Amino acid sequence: MATELLRRDQPFVLRQSRPDLADDAAFLEFRQAHADLRIESDEAGTLTIMSPSGWRSANRNAHITAQLLAWARRDGSGEVSDSSGLFRLRDKARRTPDAAWTRRDRLAQVSPEQQEGILPIAPDFVIELRSPTDQVASLLAKMDEYLAAGVCLGWLIDPVEQRTYELRPGQAVVVQRAPRLLRGDPELLGWSSTSTLFGDRGARARSRAEGGAHGGGQRAATSSEAAMAPTAVVRPMRKRDSSSVQLWRPPWGSRNSPYGGCRVSDFRV
Repeated sequence: MATELLRRDQPFVLRQSRPDLADDAAFLEFRQAHADLRIESDEAGTLTIMSPSGWRSANRNAHITAQLLAWARRDGSGEVSDSSGLFRLRDKARRTPDAAWTRRDRLAQVSPEQQEGILPIAPDFVIELRSPTDQVASLLAKMDEYLAAGVCLGWLIDPVEQRTYELRPGQAVVVQRAPRLLRGDPELLGWSSTSTLFGDRGARARSRAEGGAHGGGQRAATSSEAAMAPTAVVRPMRKRDSSSVQLWRPPWGSRNSPYGGCRVSDFRV
């Protein structure tokens, strides 16, 4: 009879309140002691421990991080971190986006010693890649944390359902089905990512959607075709009336705020 509490060769997610890890140094020490696991905490300080990503997820992550790094080197105004980079957001939230970009002028406000640990500011741009064991609702809640902390632009890429979610503060979430290209303008001028993350399945999904849209004859789109078309979805904003899309000017929107680099002039509807 098996007596193991859990098997590390199988995907798992554990959540537990850990007030003893409220301090950044204690959290970092705990994480380094379990370097083979993915460990984060939410705003309430609840610890989330996840099994390592599979090879395919790691491969996708490498592809999109490489694309972002290539753009950042050409642009020169910010730095890229991969899925091992820790950021302290609001309250007790500590997150490791799969890829992130942070402006250099904001990084200059953080001491070299702090940069060796958990970065005490939010990035300007984040990417989260859904793995087969992730729940979309949980990832969207994490994206809300990023936006509340001052992130200007966030992409949630879902290779499982062949969808992307593009999020900006105070705006409707833009959902697309296997897009050919994702663009970071205007927050990241000139940055775009190709659709290689979706592979052949994404190409087939686009082909079916375009065939339905441009085929002969006039007819109503089927529900499956409608699902494949780009769609704007309004989701509730944090602590705001969600009855309509509205311009949200958070108090942490100042350029010099420790919570993030979004300027009010960056927000648009």
